[in-house]
Amino acid sequence: MKKHIICLYFLLIITLNNVKSQSLEQILEKHYEAVGVKNVNAIKTIRYRGIFDNSYLKEFVLSKKTDKKALYPKFTLSIINNQAYKLLVAGTFGQEVYSFVDGAYWKDMGGSLPELWNPANIERLKIHLFTDIQGFLIDWKSKRYSLEKYEDIELENILYHRLRLVTLEDDTLFYYLNSQTNLVSKISFFSDLAKMPNAPSYTITNYKKIKGIKMPTSWIYRTQMFKDPNSYQALRIKRIKTNPKLNKKDFQFKNQDQ
Repeated sequence: MKKHIICLYFLLIITLNNVKSQSLEQILEKHYEAVGVKNVNAIKTIRYRGIFDNSYLKEFVLSKKTDKKALYPKFTLSIINNQAYKLLVAGTFGQEVYSFVDGAYWKDMGGSLPELWNPANIERLKIHLFTDIQGFLIDWKSKRYSLEKYEDIELENILYHRLRLVTLEDDTLFYYLNSQTNLVSKISFFSDLAKMPNAPSYTITNYKKIKGIKMPTSWIYRTQMFKDPNSYQALRIKRIKTNPKLNKKDFQFKNQDQ
């Protein structure tokens, strides 16, 4: 029995060492297989429907015993791969629309005329993360981004492969791939979570297989800008439609300059 336990121990050590010693190419190969990369290129357009929630809203719903279905804002996010993005949010206080098309950002806060929008750098990065349906890790070479492997890291008792990606605009993102599932579990903006745990970041969970592709349905955003470290904003995707018929004209506002 003792010999059996010792053998299992050494087998575990060898397995962990093998996980940690993987090259960037090996990590990406396993990630592509887990995602279903062979099917990704077939997706040219996509539409998400779901709800927004956040820690303050959740607390209010629980304290007032309010019907969360009526209170949580609903959203529709339509995307033409690497070309156009349109987010429509319908809440208790009206409707908001955010659009990215032909290199310009637009917003309509409801009741006012659409206007050109100059989003903060992090908001711009979020938009482009979603607009790139394939994902930065899949088409990083064609975009001439740089990608390098950092030492694996353990966060909340989970071992992650840690990758650092830099865009042509010198924006830095850190990707954390679960070493067991080989799927992206976290993305931090500008800073490494190992050095700055409260860096702006997404926690990405609840993957579902759609058209042979593993797609996340929960994006939880946290940042040091929130006073409470437990505060968050979340995008909960309820429905995903691949390759809906979309036209760039649908992403422009009626009185937007053509």
